[in-house]
Amino acid sequence: MKRLLVPIFVLLFVPALFAQSTYSIQQYLNIKSANAPAFSPDSKHLVYLTNVTGTSQVWIIDLPNGKPRQLTNYDDNVSFVRWVGDSSGLIFGKARGGDENTQFYGMKPDGSGVRTLTNEPAVRHDLGVVSASGDKLYYASNKRNRSFFDIYSLDLMSGQEVLLYQQDGNNSVAAVNGSGSKIIVSRDGVDLSLDNDLYLIDTATKVEILLTPHTGAAEFGNVHFVADGIVFTHNDKREFIGLAELRKKNAAQDDWSAKNRESAILDDTKWDVGDIEMPTYGHMMAYTLNREGFSELYLKKYDTNGKP
Repeated sequence: MKRLLVPIFVLLFVPALFAQSTYSIQQYLNIKSANAPAFSPDSKHLVYLTNVTGTSQVWIIDLPNGKPRQLTNYDDNVSFVRWVGDSSGLIFGKARGGDENTQFYGMKPDGSGVRTLTNEPAVRHDLGVVSASGDKLYYASNKRNRSFFDIYSLDLMSGQEVLLYQQDGNNSVAAVNGSGSKIIVSRDGVDLSLDNDLYLIDTATKVEILLTPHTGAAEFGNVHFVADGIVFTHNDKREFIGLAELRKKNAAQDDWSAKNRESAILDDTKWDVGDIEMPTYGHMMAYTLNREGFSELYLKKYDTNGKP
């Protein structure tokens, strides 16, 4: 008889356990989150997105111990929020009715003075970079042809939009140098999935240089300009996405050709590198490693070889 008690107990206990662990669809839909935090350049405020009100909206906290305040209140989700360079304003984006045709908007840090920066409901705008000076946006748009994404800049003061790079492909802005004279464009591959390339574009001459020639599928991203090249990530001929650099051998020349550049891995840890944060031409970087499903944060000095 004792041998029968265990399976009977299990049969009675397990259904009760699963019954207690059952959640409704409504409970899952009611899960709230906060993401995309961004410090103001003067370090006095923190903005972020949260859906505590039902849709993803912009909130702000005055540092170090202010209370959260809601800045936007739309029926549509806000997809991103960024500071402009001098902390005087915010840029955010949203699409209408989930159609993914994101438009750009500007506002003051207190949520007032909202203004439309792009107003083309049938056109998608994908923000890449806000210039370090805070006066320009760099982004991709399918304005010319709905099947392709070209690269544009938008002057926030004048509202002037400039087509910087035109190509029949899926292009996005990966990085912009301090003067805006050079842009790194990421272009998706057409034959393989999880495959892209990085191109250096001279905004004056429109000349493009392929920086990542490779065979097979490989992913290149997280690009940041340094004094004589770029820091980025890739998994070309690697099992894991690694932290890497590409530098000009002769930095005095504005020569990005293959003969004048070399690439090296900066962190060869056998885990994928996630995001990288680094000031333009900076000497410090922060990045994450995905170690067995957990993100580890690292700070690393970057050797500039004596360059500013």
